[in-house]
Amino acid sequence: MGNALRLLYGKCFQPSTTGDSDSVGPPYTTTAPAVSALAHDLFNFEITSQVPEALSQHVVSSREAQVTWYGKLLQSWKEAKPPPKTPEEVARLIVETLSRHQKADVEGLLEFYGLPHPSILAEISTGVPTRLPEFVFQGGTLPEFVFQGGTRLPEGVEFEMHTLPVDGNTVPDGDGLNVYVNTDDPRESPNIPRAVLMAVVRRSKARAKKNYARADELRQKIIESGYQVIDLQNEEILARKYRIRLRGIDAPEMSMPFGKEAKEELVKLVHGKCLRVLVYGEDQYGRCVADIYCNGIFVQEVMLKKGLAWHYVACDQRVEFATWQKEARTKKTGLWVQSNPEKPWEWRKKNKREAEISTGVPTRLPEFVFQGGTLPEFVFQGGTRLPEGVEFEMHTLPVDGNTVPDGDGLNVYVNTDDPRESPNIPRAVLMAVVRRSKARAKKNYARADELRQKIIESGYQVIDLQNEEILARKYRIRLRGIDAPEMSMPFGKEAKEELVKLVHGKCLRVLVYGEDHYGRCVADIYCNSIFVQEVMLKKGLAWHYVACDQRVEFATWQKEARTKKTGLWVQSNPEKPWEWRKKNKQEGR
Repeated sequence: MGNALRLLYGKCFQPSTTGDSDSVGPPYTTTAPAVSALAHDLFNFEITSQVPEALSQHVVSSREAQVTWYGKLLQSWKEAKPPPKTPEEVARLIVETLSRHQKADVEGLLEFYGLPHPSILAEISTGVPTRLPEFVFQGGTLPEFVFQGGTRLPEGVEFEMHTLPVDGNTVPDGDGLNVYVNTDDPRESPNIPRAVLMAVVRRSKARAKKNYARADELRQKIIESGYQVIDLQNEEILARKYRIRLRGIDAPEMSMPFGKEAKEELVKLVHGKCLRVLVYGEDQYGRCVADIYCNGIFVQEVMLKKGLAWHYVACDQRVEFATWQKEARTKKTGLWVQSNPEKPWEWRKKNKREAEISTGVPTRLPEFVFQGGTLPEFVFQGGTRLPEGVEFEMHTLPVDGNTVPDGDGLNVYVNTDDPRESPNIPRAVLMAVVRRSKARAKKNYARADELRQKIIESGYQVIDLQNEEILARKYRIRLRGIDAPEMSMPFGKEAKEELVKLVHGKCLRVLVYGEDHYGRCVADIYCNSIFVQEVMLKKGLAWHYVACDQRVEFATWQKEARTKKTGLWVQSNPEKPWEWRKKNKQEGR
């Protein structure tokens, strides 16, 4: 995530003077804000190599030393299996990773993130159960809840999230919200549906080609899947949508007196703000039932004190909620100006909702199909059945002849838009593609190159084809049924040159029969209707590999070349490649 978003979060979540670490509001959130904050800073460090500016106020060592710490912590975090999730686990990781550094620096770093100190860790290691911290008020007219001892969530909270700025136009009523959470959040990123990631990648391609109609179509598919591409300070962010039901209150319905006023007040509170959301569960409509905080303001408290919501006693018995409602009723504020206001839940029984509440979750994620393009399509003679023994078929992108290793091997790439490929792309590769796109948009080409290398190491490649970048999967191919001379043998170079001549720049049809013990796909190769193995045998640039393939036509083509003394058959007694490899194991495959 870029500096622009980091700045935005800095504005949306100002640190409290009480030292409440979870008020910082990083875009990452796990079950503990301190963990979220460190995860955010490590992610930012991986992109920018920058450490938090305020850290120097808590430690004694130089900025250069701090950069070294974060490099070590980033590596330790990546290697941790599973990654740390609780403040105690993160504190232990820091202490163990930085054990050779100054004690003052380690303690300062723990303090900076509101993490337990080594003394607390020692207590935990003894096996003595810790007591859940209690709620305390921090004073002020509209207090925010924090916890004695730091970072634990209130009892009953399932998870916490921090939202992107809320669009007030999406607020449906006085006790509901639609919010978006950045998918860079470590709680979100592992759970993005593959179909959504693929749509994001394809939309990026469509926009690069100025195919805006296609880009809009893909954006709509993303939205239907419960996500959205949001433009925030000239940076596009993939965010997940959550529908929120404010816990413990029930505002008048829109057709009731004070229904519109309740909605307007909620919009006024949240519009353009980043919210802290503590989720306690899910209601029957799939909404997250949650407490909402906005810049230190507890939203439900405001709604109750202004007489714009009822205390929903059937679902929440918090004493303070009853107190705030009583206060508004005494002052005849909001709906309490009425002598006998109708309760929203009773009104709904009589009116059965004016509109059905949508769950907002599609029953089936949209499917994506190969979009074709300029690459040729192949069909079988007589229909669509594959030949006997073929496990699968694939069509390659144009082959780079420079990657051909010898006369019976190929390196090929297959477009991941292929419906056989798209469901199997590793999530790490998809995330690297998305992040690389962001890095290139910000002209951070060093980071983009680093991410491209990670993609390559995962067996994929970003290929530029006709001014369009394509994510492709790499396959190593062994031509089935033939064995060409090794490169150090007579006619080894000629065999490779012929194969390069046949495939360079061409899109191939590959029928895969299995895999050899080197992990290569054993396959028949067709190029513009030419059967590649047939050419290699007829030109005397390969042997029929009888031990692995007994096809009669292969024996016939080899006999024809031998009779004509073509290629390697000009030799009176050419050595068989498999026998040569036994004697020269250093060049074996």
